[in-house]
Amino acid sequence: MSSVRSAHKSPAGSARERLLIFSRKGFDSSFGGRPSPRLPDGRLVSLPIPEPGSPITYGNCLVQPDLGFADLLGQLGTSHITLPHGGRQVRLPLGPGLGAHLDPDLRRATRPRPAGWLPLFGQADAAQQHLANQHVAPGDVLIFFGWFRDVEVEHGQFRYARRADVAGRLQPLAKDAVWPLRDYQAIWGWMEIGEILPATETAARHPWAAEHPHLITGVARHYRGANTVYISAPQFSLDSRVAGAGTLRYSNICRLTMQGARSRRWWTLPDSFHPQNTSRPLTYHPPSAWSDPAGGRVTLRSACIGQEFVVPINDGIQTWLTNLLTSAQPW
Repeated sequence: MSSVRSAHKSPAGSARERLLIFSRKGFDSSFGGRPSPRLPDGRLVSLPIPEPGSPITYGNCLVQPDLGFADLLGQLGTSHITLPHGGRQVRLPLGPGLGAHLDPDLRRATRPRPAGWLPLFGQADAAQQHLANQHVAPGDVLIFFGWFRDVEVEHGQFRYARRADVAGRLQPLAKDAVWPLRDYQAIWGWMEIGEILPATETAARHPWAAEHPHLITGVARHYRGANTVYISAPQFSLDSRVAGAGTLRYSNICRLTMQGARSRRWWTLPDSFHPQNTSRPLTYHPPSAWSDPAGGRVTLRSACIGQEFVVPINDGIQTWLTNLLTSAQPW
């Protein structure tokens, strides 16, 4: 196991460790109330959480030219979307006009784009303070993960797969075979950070960014402070064949939930993520959350709190990250 640290030059010119940030985004049991779909062709479609009143809607966000997010959800049997409010769950009727919090916004084809558009991610309040405390900077890499379930086609319509595990156990699978656990956490997108700006400065410097949720007045007024926008780098600096940001098709390396797990929160990762091999541990994950490394892998009980988990990139993590972005084809 390697403990060599990978460093890059910060904008100020001093050597610093590059950081990897796991960022939990998309539907969960509270926001949305159902898993996002993995389509039969492997596309991981992270569904944005509701944002009532936003001009960005489930109807005008597209999976493909003939399929909006509202259409896809309808085919999956969704009539309402949940949203926590005032200590209880509100069920919002699904329709093409229901506002969506499209953040991160990574796919050019999701909506019509002005000239100069680049992928964007916004963060605010306590979650943004956590990123600031970890000194997240341009050159660091965000990896977006969420809750997914496989989807199949029946009579020309998408539906959640009904397949279940045999006796609650998973069987050994050939390399690159489809994993049969119905629900799992998986990495669906990425962004190498090119620029970080306060939201108040972003639209002035980059008018093409004005329709991002963190810049829409009716949405941004809810943030209490530190409203910040992250703008993608044009290319992934570790491999020039890879874009600076995008969304992924599934491959087994995308999957975080371990084979045979009873909970989505049990992850398997390369042992280069173990705290003994990093200069500081993955945030929100104390030593008790980790198994002892074995066979080049480690098991992690991932935290149920926190939107972002930050760790310095060592040589092993860098190799894993490059493999992730070159084996899980963007769409």
